[in-house]
Amino acid sequence: MENFNLKKYLTEGRLLKEVTGTPRYSEGELSVKEKIKAIVPLWKQWSSASGRDADAIKDKINRYTAYDNESGGGSYVFDILDNAQSIEDVVRIVMKNEKGDTTPQQQYSVELLVPVVYYNVESGELSSNKNEWYTDDELKAGADQTSYTKGTDLDDVVFSGNYSQALDFAKRYPTLIKVVKDSVQEQDELEADDIELEIPGDESTATVDKAVQAKASKQDKIIQDFKRLQDQMKTHLELYKTSESEENKKTALQMLKNLTPEFQAAKKAYEKLKGVKL
Repeated sequence: MENFNLKKYLTEGRLLKEVTGTPRYSEGELSVKEKIKAIVPLWKQWSSASGRDADAIKDKINRYTAYDNESGGGSYVFDILDNAQSIEDVVRIVMKNEKGDTTPQQQYSVELLVPVVYYNVESGELSSNKNEWYTDDELKAGADQTSYTKGTDLDDVVFSGNYSQALDFAKRYPTLIKVVKDSVQEQDELEADDIELEIPGDESTATVDKAVQAKASKQDKIIQDFKRLQDQMKTHLELYKTSESEENKKTALQMLKNLTPEFQAAKKAYEKLKGVKL
C-alpha cells in the first residue's frame, strides 16, 4: 500500500470532492424547481422549530437531498441547515448541489485571534506556542510543523477552503481562530426562468421583496459585525486578564488595540440602528 503523505496533501491543498449519484428517495427524483418549492417551506419551518420537531423536518428535507453512489452516498441537507440564512441561500445551495458541485456554499473567512498559529501536521492540532510539540532543535531538523500569520493562508493550506472543516477547528480552538460568515452579495443566475416560490399555507406567493431583503441584510450585517467584534474584544480581554504568561498578555493587549478602531465603528453603527447608547 502506498504511504499517504499528509504534509504533501495539505501543502498542495487537495480537496476531496463528493460525487453525486442516484437519488435515495422518490422525492430526490423531482426537478430542481420542484425540489426548491418543497424544501423552502420546510426550511422556514425548521428555522423556528426545535428538538424532535426540528429533527423530523430535517429528515423530510433529507429525502430531497440524499443520494447513493459507489462510496455509499451522502446528502447536502446540512449544507442547507448550516449555511442558509435566507430563501435565496436555499435556492442557491440546492441549485449548486444539483449541478453536481458540493462545495460548501457559505462564503466565509478565517480570522486569527493571535499573531501566529502553529499547525502540527502529524497530529492535526493548532497552537499559539511554537514549542507546543517540538523543541527549537527538532524544528530546525525539519519537524512537521507549519505556521500562519494570515487566516487566508491557514484556510487554504490546512482547511483546504472547506467551510465545515474550518468551523470544526474554530470550535476546537476558540481562542486561536474565528470563522466569519460573509453575507452573500450576489445571487447565482437561475437557469431558464426565474423561480417564484409558492409557500404552502401562505395566502400569497412568497416572491421576495428585494428592497426589503436588501435592507434586512444590511441591518443583519451591522448586527453581526458588532457582535463578532464584541466577542473578539471579550476574548482578548479575558486572555489579558487570566494569562500567566507576560508574552501572551502583551499579545492580547496588542490585539485589543488593533481591534479597537473597527470595534468602535461597528458599535457606533449598531447604536444608530438600535437607537440605543451602549
